[in-house]
Amino acid sequence: GNDQKDAENVKYRSENKPEDTQNVQSNGFLGHFLSYIDYSECLLGHFLSYIDYSECLLGHFLSYIDYSECLLGHFVSYIDYSECLLGHFVSYSTYLVTVCSFCIFFRTL
Repeated sequence: GNDQKDAENVKYRSENKPEDTQNVQSNGFLGHFLSYIDYSECLLGHFLSYIDYSECLLGHFLSYIDYSECLLGHFVSYIDYSECLLGHFVSYSTYLVTVCSFCIFFRTL
């Protein structure tokens, strides 16, 4: 009698395993959750890569601006130098004109 009851209990347990079903559902949910975490990390990785790429482009852009300002500085310095030379030339010309004017003035006397 007891052997038959034990056999029926074993059969019932093997057919109905609510704990195992619950474990499978939990594992399924855990798997989805872990997949979601992986997906989030993947998106985060892409986002960080995008930030790095943006910073890289920004760095190149800032370098380009610095380079442009450097060239502009040289160009402005060159203009200042040219104006300085022109100023000396104009002063020298004015000096020559003044001297010649005096020479002509004294010759006419």
